[in-house]
Amino acid sequence: SAPRSARTELLSGRLLLLTAAGPLAATAGITFTAGIPRWMVEDGGVGVDAAAIAWTITTFSVAGAVAGIAASWLWRDHRPSRLIAGSLATASVPLLGTLLTRPGSPAFYLGVGAAGFLLSAGIPATVAMASELAPHDVAAATGVVLGLTNGLAGLLFLGVGQAQAVIGLEPGTTLDPERRR
Repeated sequence: SAPRSARTELLSGRLLLLTAAGPLAATAGITFTAGIPRWMVEDGGVGVDAAAIAWTITTFSVAGAVAGIAASWLWRDHRPSRLIAGSLATASVPLLGTLLTRPGSPAFYLGVGAAGFLLSAGIPATVAMASELAPHDVAAATGVVLGLTNGLAGLLFLGVGQAQAVIGLEPGTTLDPERRR
């Protein structure tokens, strides 16, 4: 059994606050990867079997992996909280930017890559901060941060689905004001 101080560390307000930011990024990532294929087909004019759909998801995912590697070096020289907050705060710009570009265009893939990068850039800093906040049980702290992040993101995505059920899938996924009516 872990020492009492380790259990107390895992329930500390700072660790739980750190955990609170993760589901927002994870929900954005889930929503993007689940919704972008439909948007590309219905609003972007891409065929349902177009390779551009696979390239989009691949670009988003690979950029996230690159972000994890790059950010693991950056957090040593920069405050982890700034990396986490900065990446989350700026991720919405390329996410929305992709919806304003033509699917398959270089600008589209640049936006997709930037979104994937920014949504994943805070993960190494989050894990590092969790281990610093609970040094007596690093594995459990990492599990709390990553496990809760993904679990809560799944629950938040249920909320996204419920909102789509209420307002309709099409109005919730289109930028065309005529189709929202």
